[in-house]
Amino acid sequence: MAKVNVKDLLGAGVHFGHLTRKWNPAMAPYIFMEKNGIHIIDLHKTAVKLDEASEALGKIAASGRKVLFVATKKQAKDVVAKHAEEINMPYITERWPGGMLTNFVTIRKAVKKMNSIDRMKKDGTFETLSKKERLQVDRQRASLEKNLGSIADMTRLPSAVFVVDIVREHIAIAEAQKLGIPIFAMVDTNTDPRQVDFPIPANDDASKSIDIILSTVADSIKAGVSVDGTKITAQNACNLTVVVNYVNAMGQVKKAENVEVRFYDGYIAPEIEDFALAATTHQTVTDANKQTQLVDFSTYFAKYANDEASRILWNADAQLVQNGQVEIDGTIYSNIQATWEHENEYGDIVTSPVYDLVKSISFSDKNGNIVTNDKVTHLNIAFTKNYGSTIALEKGKVTVYATVQMKQADGNYAPVQTIAIPVTLKNPTAADIAASYAFNPAYFKDNTLTILDATTVKVSDYVTKGTLKFDAEMKYDDKSISVNADGNVTLLDTKNMGKSYTISGVQTEVLGRRFDISFAVKFASSKTYELVVPKALSVACEGANEIKVKYGDLVKNDGFTYNYKLTNFAGVLIEANQITSLKFFADADCTKPMTALNITPDNNKNLTIKSTGDKIANDITITVYAQFVVGTETIVKSFNVTVTGAL
Repeated sequence: MAKVNVKDLLGAGVHFGHLTRKWNPAMAPYIFMEKNGIHIIDLHKTAVKLDEASEALGKIAASGRKVLFVATKKQAKDVVAKHAEEINMPYITERWPGGMLTNFVTIRKAVKKMNSIDRMKKDGTFETLSKKERLQVDRQRASLEKNLGSIADMTRLPSAVFVVDIVREHIAIAEAQKLGIPIFAMVDTNTDPRQVDFPIPANDDASKSIDIILSTVADSIKAGVSVDGTKITAQNACNLTVVVNYVNAMGQVKKAENVEVRFYDGYIAPEIEDFALAATTHQTVTDANKQTQLVDFSTYFAKYANDEASRILWNADAQLVQNGQVEIDGTIYSNIQATWEHENEYGDIVTSPVYDLVKSISFSDKNGNIVTNDKVTHLNIAFTKNYGSTIALEKGKVTVYATVQMKQADGNYAPVQTIAIPVTLKNPTAADIAASYAFNPAYFKDNTLTILDATTVKVSDYVTKGTLKFDAEMKYDDKSISVNADGNVTLLDTKNMGKSYTISGVQTEVLGRRFDISFAVKFASSKTYELVVPKALSVACEGANEIKVKYGDLVKNDGFTYNYKLTNFAGVLIEANQITSLKFFADADCTKPMTALNITPDNNKNLTIKSTGDKIANDITITVYAQFVVGTETIVKSFNVTVTGAL
């Protein structure tokens, strides 16, 4: 059983409850203290209750029964879906369907309807319908999938329910109570733990808190799921009907009933491979030159040779058969180098050929250099750019096949063995996804697209690399901006000029697949400027102590020279030759001349700052107001100068 320590719970913020005025007195046994108006949960009691719940859930899973996970709040949806899918348990993360448990027969009919639509599409019946009917069926299927897709495999009532936030999911709680189904739940300080059988006192609002609780529970359920390993032998020819527990391509435990196993006298099952090569994870990258995987060939050499001389001879006589034949489920496929084993929409394990995954397989050395001599130590698998458009990464088992042939006594080559190489393909990295698109750098900075002197923008006009997809799943502040499917963004109130708004759920395409990204859009006036000078600008009194403030992009600090720069709201630099009539004042109204400091600009936009007063005992910070003209507009900005005693 999975264990969790108090330190990990503390780091995930599990101890944070609600405001004290919102508490439920029934939670008093689980509250440690009150701090800053917030109740703090006793994590020692959380750990105890979590262990109890995990042990009970593990026993339920070990018996082959289902646990239904329920969480419809935003911060819990993805977390619950992730962990429930990993352990092959049903879950509800959208709206709770009324009667989900108490009227389960009706719910199952809806699920069967969804499966029947899938069969229609598979057997061709769907194509016989009219265009209008197909549209209606597709809409019905999408609706069913959204609400019930996650419980498609739940053929009977669950043996337990796990709930995040029992206040929000009160209907689910009520239905489970009515049917006597054990309830496991995270209970925050605003809930009544007496409503559930196995309460786990914890913060049910923070995603990190939810994740650590669900992770612990999921690990216990994994430990509780068992696989039967049975060796069957037969002295004579016979047929047996058995129940088989097996692990599918995604690591999920499945049960197949009434499986017929046939035995024949003198029959020896043909070996797919004489040995197995260790799986090597290959991280997908967009750089085609790096889309390779090296496989250590030492186990193969060990089979055919026991000494270096024999290995060298083997290398000289061995060849790889490219695009050879592979038998899959009794069917011979030609010109194939890989297969994909996965679970289809009906829950069946299927194996399909993949024709566009592998570009080539070659002998190589340990550095990946292609060789055909005694330096052969590895196989080099080169993948195609899109990693196979027909497979879903991380949703099944991929196997690459390499057939080796040897030179015979007559000088001809003949195949001797087909090697099955397991390959793990992963989704592109965050860097790959980020590199798949780019905005015009003149308008894009700090992940914000700044639009000047406008209240609407077509985002695609500012995309210089890649293509962005906008759809109904994107999230944004719909009270302040509007975003349509064409990527048009409109500011709804001009009073909000200068504010940035994040748009998430926009998709970019990498290796033929779409991934979510987010960025901000800001509408601003080009007549708004920002003057920037060094924060440490200072000048010493007495004598010829002075500094120069020089216009430019880089700060040069030699004790005397600094830079200043002027940018517009988009962060675009205003060139020095565009700034005229530069003057300095002691007040914001630009009526009082600067007397404490003598600041003079020259024709090169250098500012010379000299102290004009006597030596002082303490440092003084003086605000300097700069008045200048850009084009036809007069601008006033300020910066601070620290006047200090003589050095």
